[in-house]
Amino acid sequence: MSAASRLAPIAIVAALGVSWALPLDWAPWIAAVFVLGALAAIALRLSRDRTATAAVACLAVVATITLAYAAYALTHAQAFGSVTRLGYPLLVASGLRVGGGACLLLLCVLVSLVPALLPQEQISEGI
Repeated sequence: MSAASRLAPIAIVAALGVSWALPLDWAPWIAAVFVLGALAAIALRLSRDRTATAAVACLAVVATITLAYAAYALTHAQAFGSVTRLGYPLLVASGLRVGGGACLLLLCVLVSLVPALLPQEQISEGI
């Protein structure tokens, strides 16, 4: 169980990266919400490691902001110009563009690797 919780952030980053490339439409948005939400919920449920819990929380925040911008773009046509991918509204609104988005995804990969590389810190059951 510990190995699964320490590798879960990597799965979340992979799903986040794939979701950014999906077409900007409601069906991919709903699929991304379910997949990313399920991965985060399972990872948090299984986690007994502080670093894995922190990594999942950080990645969930990035995923939530990404999906919020995508939902806004879906409800407000042309709010971000002619964006065609699920991840583009975040990149346009934040001014990151594609290059900055690649750096953001790389930072997410680094965050996801921290639990796998650092020694395990157990979360006490009594807290």
